[in-house]
Amino acid sequence: MELRGSDREKEQYIFTCPVFHSKAKQDGPTCPFAKHVECCNGATQGRAFRVGFSLTPQVDPELPQHSRTYKALYSNRTIIERIFGIMTDGYSLRRVHKRGKQAVEAHVDRCMMTMHIMAKWRTAKQAKSILDGQATV
Repeated sequence: MELRGSDREKEQYIFTCPVFHSKAKQDGPTCPFAKHVECCNGATQGRAFRVGFSLTPQVDPELPQHSRTYKALYSNRTIIERIFGIMTDGYSLRRVHKRGKQAVEAHVDRCMMTMHIMAKWRTAKQAKSILDGQATV
């Protein structure tokens, strides 16, 4: 079953047969049953299954974990985790030896500025090597 959407008035998720889902990621999904008699009761749009929000309290109705939007946002999580890893290990944010909120914020700001300056420098260096006809760094 593929998430089709949600009905806010009835507070329900709507799941449908993936064969009829226009945005299904499968290439040419097929159904093993002839004319969907056994699986979808012969419906032209496929079987629709509704699940109430109250039956799934672990799922956030605003951004359900089984939606495509959530999956796209969650795939970006690894990028953010890598950046945090680089900041903590490479830019001395693992242990901050400063006292007071302003001192820590200043230290983090300097680390972030350093990260941006180094990224800008690397981009400029790569652009120059491409213009000069050399291999990228």
